[in-house]
Amino acid sequence: MSDYKIEKYKVDYIEDQVKIGKEASKDWNYYGQTDVEGLTQAYSQETFDPDTRLYCFKGDKMVSFVTAQILPVGEDKVKAASIRFPLGLPGYEETFDLLLSEIIKVLKEKNIQVIRANITDTWGNFPQKAIDYGFEKTTTTGKILEISVDKLEMVEGSQEVKPYNKETDLEELKEIFVRDLKMTEEQAEQNFELIDTHEGVIAHLVLRDEGKIVARTYMANTQEEDRKQLGYIYSTDQKYQKILLTKVAEICKEKNAKRILVALYGNLFPTLEIFQQLGFELQATSESFEKKL
Repeated sequence: MSDYKIEKYKVDYIEDQVKIGKEASKDWNYYGQTDVEGLTQAYSQETFDPDTRLYCFKGDKMVSFVTAQILPVGEDKVKAASIRFPLGLPGYEETFDLLLSEIIKVLKEKNIQVIRANITDTWGNFPQKAIDYGFEKTTTTGKILEISVDKLEMVEGSQEVKPYNKETDLEELKEIFVRDLKMTEEQAEQNFELIDTHEGVIAHLVLRDEGKIVARTYMANTQEEDRKQLGYIYSTDQKYQKILLTKVAEICKEKNAKRILVALYGNLFPTLEIFQQLGFELQATSESFEKKL
């Protein structure tokens, strides 16, 4: 391991990070390596912590990296962090140990008590690696579904769908999520904070009628340019749902995306039937793993 050196985040590392991420996960489904533009935007946020991005070099060549994110403290008062396991170029598999050990040290220094990882069963050997490195499987956390953009019905009215505005929309959306998804106010606020800072989000959409929010969702990039991810669809009526999805389809077509996926986790898990009724088909299952520090 003496041939390797580990560096913390620098903006100059982003391009190589994206290349490595795409190469390492090219044969996986639903991994979602964010592009250069998305990472640059995310890493410029005030809440970004450069200590949680580590890069491994051999000489001047970046060969692997690992990312983590410190999570907002919830009702259980546990200081937790999420992690995406190290990704590396072929031939540098031994750096997995090195990076995982180093990111755990960083998180311990920040008084993190538990590390969490959501891992999908299509991500190579990551489910087994989690177990090998002392993570325990806790629960099935989500389902991933997909639909072809061409199967979405196009209707009039998409011009009325507007970008999310935190000042005017947040409080009303929090009320909706508390009421409809049984979130606490704290959970709802954390949800929108994560959307605001998520490095892959390309659109957060809101539709109002007579001044009230009647539909919303968000869209994010995935590793594949022709596939976009959709967030929870809230709508008070099927007609608003169709208008919202028409806007989604328009954005997809502008970006040459052919398929839309949705990943249902936590409070969104019970909405599986809604998406199946819209024509989304089940593709993969995600599970939660935890490691106490």
